[in-house]
Amino acid sequence: MVGKIVELHEDEAFARSPGSSRDILAGEDDLARGRRMTPVTTLRSVVLSGQACPGAAAGGTRVSVGVVAVVDGVCMGFTYFASSGECRRMAPTIDVPSAGFRFMPGVFQYSCGVVAMPGFRIERTRFAEPVPMAAGWQRIAAHLDAIGRPREAFCACELRSPEPFSEAGFLDFNQAYAAVLAEWGILRNGENPVARSNVCPEIAPPAEPGFHAFSYTVPEQGAPLSFIVAGSGESEEGHANYRDYTVAPGDTSPAGVLAKARWVLAEMERRMAALGGSWAGTTGVNIYTVFDIHPFLAEELVARGAARHGATWQFCRPPVAGLDYEMDCRRVAMERVLF
Repeated sequence: MVGKIVELHEDEAFARSPGSSRDILAGEDDLARGRRMTPVTTLRSVVLSGQACPGAAAGGTRVSVGVVAVVDGVCMGFTYFASSGECRRMAPTIDVPSAGFRFMPGVFQYSCGVVAMPGFRIERTRFAEPVPMAAGWQRIAAHLDAIGRPREAFCACELRSPEPFSEAGFLDFNQAYAAVLAEWGILRNGENPVARSNVCPEIAPPAEPGFHAFSYTVPEQGAPLSFIVAGSGESEEGHANYRDYTVAPGDTSPAGVLAKARWVLAEMERRMAALGGSWAGTTGVNIYTVFDIHPFLAEELVARGAARHGATWQFCRPPVAGLDYEMDCRRVAMERVLF
């Protein structure tokens, strides 16, 4: 759904529908009637010019929206939730029946998230200490062999790195990482189905990148819903760089960190919606930042349900220099630790 914003309706609360998507709008003309919005504006609905949805009336399409991200007064994108089934757009997912999960496509280095298919559940295993990449791949393969699961059952992982990468360094790392997935036969027609988080402990970091945890599917008839949402920082992925699409770049003031957190929270909700989940069902929520979250913890996290069973604040930075706030979340019934 693309068009110029012609009308905005602000409200402190709105009903979210199950489906959502994000479109990029750039330039001053995309601001409603030239109005300069705050870094993140919560809205009840927006009217876009044009006939973007099937059956939409000429001259405008009304949808309910969540968060509008604005950088330097320019609307960089928004999460919207259609107000009718006719206009609703669900984020796409792709089935991997032989592995027992579906995934929401992301970028070449990771998917946006995974959800177990009927007859399967996702299980998470954490290492007691981060294991360097090469040894980690070996230990993951051995664990999958021990429980009788194929390599393609590997559906998510959490990494730890010594410090944030440059954008070029992150690309090099991701290419080496994806090469192993290709060797394992996991990539699907150029799509990477494996969800991932990769963060950098600020204190006592590992000497080299390694695995913190990994997840995989196991058969279980009648298993309840299980999903893992990949980590996201405050920048929309899939572009030539992160820098130009970062919310409040370089602003680590309380207002800047709040803007970043709101954007990431909306992205978590977008991904969960595509996987059939919500905050109410999460069993684990992680926040990765070295900046103070207390000023907005109650209103932005607890009140919206993101800390229903508590939230884990890990004193880590996102994996790319210039990003300051990341989150991931999951709904997993079985977790274990490998010593």
